[in-house]
Amino acid sequence: MKFLEFGLFVNLLDGKPHKAIELANKFEVSIKTIYRHIDKLVYSGLPITTTTGKNGGIFLSEKYFYNTWFFTEQELAYILNVISSSKKFNPILNNVLQEKLQFHIKDKNFETASNLTGTFYIDNSNWFCSEATINNNQNIIEEAIYKHEQLKILYNNCNDVRIVNPYCLVYKDAQMYLYAYCNSKNNFRLFKLNRIQSISIINQTFEKQNIDLSTKPWNTNHNFDNIKITIKTDNKTKLEIDEWAKTKKIDSNTYSFIAVNNIGLIHKLMEYGNKITIISPIQIKNKLISECKNILNIYA
Repeated sequence: MKFLEFGLFVNLLDGKPHKAIELANKFEVSIKTIYRHIDKLVYSGLPITTTTGKNGGIFLSEKYFYNTWFFTEQELAYILNVISSSKKFNPILNNVLQEKLQFHIKDKNFETASNLTGTFYIDNSNWFCSEATINNNQNIIEEAIYKHEQLKILYNNCNDVRIVNPYCLVYKDAQMYLYAYCNSKNNFRLFKLNRIQSISIINQTFEKQNIDLSTKPWNTNHNFDNIKITIKTDNKTKLEIDEWAKTKKIDSNTYSFIAVNNIGLIHKLMEYGNKITIISPIQIKNKLISECKNILNIYA
């Protein structure tokens, strides 16, 4: 089942009427697309009704019972794995969903689904700390996204006040970001949650732009260019770099890869210490030397 059809199905399970425009805004698609996928759900056998008027909308019959044919046992197990191993993102909702799915699997005696649960785990922590960082602003942001309400944030320091239109939360490289339209910059920005000093919902709604969030190139939003790095290293270190960059072998112990040219790249290369030697470009070598000197000046 496609993501949009599954999302529509889950929203309609409450039996309440949903406006097509509200569903379109929520899933960042057109109203025409909503109706097209609703038709697909109807063709699959779901008793979906559409009514007009002030209290009208799209809704699922209250007498509808969720049949087991809708998901395969493998699909149920996969959903449960994702939910149960990522409780940090929304622990209350995830616990409720996990209990419902586990009851459903047990009640229907889905042996395959039971055997496949617990096959993978999403760990938000790193190897250096025992606990993952938890940000208390996440619930406020999720509420604002759901209600299409603007946020007032103090970012980085008390002088950097922003009014933003929140679109979604982005989890990348073990960090949580807010993707939002910044009204002062007149452009979309990524805001790291840990850098938000304070946050509040203001009494002002906004109309979301119709954009496909799944296609956003999150690592290019800071306007940095890609750069080709050539290094010398041993095979073991090369395999470690392969975890975050696609390396290409040039000759014995010499490799190249493409990366985003920012300070994060410099810090990432510094993690490998004397296990790698930068061959080119010269600007990366100079930045590494400069950063090492800055650190040396602090501790010398």
